[in-house]
Amino acid sequence: MSKKSLRLMAVVCLLGLADSAWADLLVHWTFDEGSGAIATDASGNGREGTFTGEPQWVTGVNGGGALHFDGDDDFVSHVLPGDQTYATFTIAVWAKADDVPQDDLAGVFAGRFPGGATGAGFQIDLASTLVYQIRPNTGSAVFGDAGTDWVHLAVVGEGTSVQLYYQGAPTGNAALASNLYKRVHGGCEQGEKPVLRGDD
Repeated sequence: MSKKSLRLMAVVCLLGLADSAWADLLVHWTFDEGSGAIATDASGNGREGTFTGEPQWVTGVNGGGALHFDGDDDFVSHVLPGDQTYATFTIAVWAKADDVPQDDLAGVFAGRFPGGATGAGFQIDLASTLVYQIRPNTGSAVFGDAGTDWVHLAVVGEGTSVQLYYQGAPTGNAALASNLYKRVHGGCEQGEKPVLRGDD
């Protein structure tokens, strides 16, 4: 079985949107720090990302910063104050896999704590079929192909109905079992394994 790793350039969560597109920005990790073991929250809300394992600071898209996860035990997360649901939300990430294929369901983003109740929360991951997908606990919907180039993935939701975007273009819809959040995770799936091998 191969290990898996990922590079993440940025994670943006817009939840419960109001009239202003940025009024309800929950968290924005740019990963531009370049050192340390904390991802600063650029939203100003103080939701810093805490490292698990030893993610490495690397160069991202167009010279920006990114985090590299080793596919073993690296990820970044922030615990929210209790279970949260949002009427509307947007999740956006830049991701780059080191290699493909990787272990099935190698996680890019997850919004629920490990061992969550059946049907609770969702995740974005890289499938063994070489696509990025959203997993609403039952079934999946595909963003687009997974390779070793940087890709931009976004989810725009209203209630439990979501529209998927791949490189800025709409690619599909999904019905989530729920839009429950407990944590903001970058680089792993809901159970904190599998961890993707690459950059975010």
